[in-house]
Amino acid sequence: SALGVAKLARRKPMAVIFGAGKVGRGFLAQLLNRAGWDFSLVDSHEETVNTLRQQDGWDVYNLAKGTNEHLQALHVWHFEDNLDVALSGADLMLTAMGANHLNHWAHQIRKPLCKRLRDGEIDLILAENHPRPADEVRESLLDGADNEERLLINTRLGIAQAQVLRSCIEPTVNQHPLTVQVQDHWTLP
Repeated sequence: SALGVAKLARRKPMAVIFGAGKVGRGFLAQLLNRAGWDFSLVDSHEETVNTLRQQDGWDVYNLAKGTNEHLQALHVWHFEDNLDVALSGADLMLTAMGANHLNHWAHQIRKPLCKRLRDGEIDLILAENHPRPADEVRESLLDGADNEERLLINTRLGIAQAQVLRSCIEPTVNQHPLTVQVQDHWTLP
């Protein structure tokens, strides 16, 4: 809507990345940052969440160019935190948590997602190596949903599949443990 576009023009768009691992931090976060977006991370691994909360961001090291880019999330949330707050200002959601977790994640996120959908449409990009992640997530979101949730999911949630072609690997012993080493690849088809 015109009002929605006007609101976005006054502030940086906000994304929420589910999965604070190598792909979430070393690819999706970097793409969003370079596009001028703010982003928050949500993860279920308590040690990762606590470490990210204690640090002033992390480095993404480009293996081809030998350069570092420092990134920092606006917020770092644990999956057990109040995700209503995490999603309330989101303009986009992305996942990079591993395809084996999609079904459980979709069931757990349905309530806060539907609360967010009451405020308007949102898109979800699934950056997962899975043969049909969009179908699985939509089916899992609708499984056990009430009539209002079904309507919100079917009319206000866009779900897109992406393919991660950038390798994101562990840091060397000389790099900070949060550093992600990456290929010089910038496409998220």
